[in-house]
Amino acid sequence: MRTRVVCLVAASMIAVACSGGGESLPRESTQSFATLWKRDPNEPYPFSGEVPPLRPTPVDGLYVRRVPVADVAPPVPCRRCPPYRIYAGEARLRLERGRYYVDEDGSQFGSEGHFVVDGDEITLFNDPVCRDERVTYRYRLDDGALVFEPVRDPCAYQNLRGRYLATYSWRAD
Repeated sequence: MRTRVVCLVAASMIAVACSGGGESLPRESTQSFATLWKRDPNEPYPFSGEVPPLRPTPVDGLYVRRVPVADVAPPVPCRRCPPYRIYAGEARLRLERGRYYVDEDGSQFGSEGHFVVDGDEITLFNDPVCRDERVTYRYRLDDGALVFEPVRDPCAYQNLRGRYLATYSWRAD
């Protein structure tokens, strides 16, 4: 019994030591997010502490991008490939009430996060690839296609996300 108590105390001390010591979210935000998290396990993690309301946006939908094999270099085997690389095949971008999800065939890459729309700009945040960055793109819906133009994307990896989103248009599926 004594060993169990010591282990519990040690585990509590480690959890406190590993908590980062940074500012915590306001109690109200934490509670509302915790409630949302319990209702929907697919909710992206709020690295920034901000979660947009679950409201329809003008860009909501499933979009698909197909990249021909001739357009990209052959894949190079790597253990830790950079995120947002363009691979031949199909990639999907689902935008749904302030949440986005990216996945693609031919690679194990996927990402998710939150977004807000303001006029012709869309701001992405809470992406695990660049969890501390808010990135902004101009967008337009052009004959069933969603087209992005980077405005501000300070995420590392030499603008890979910008090229990933903007090089090819995304067709509504």
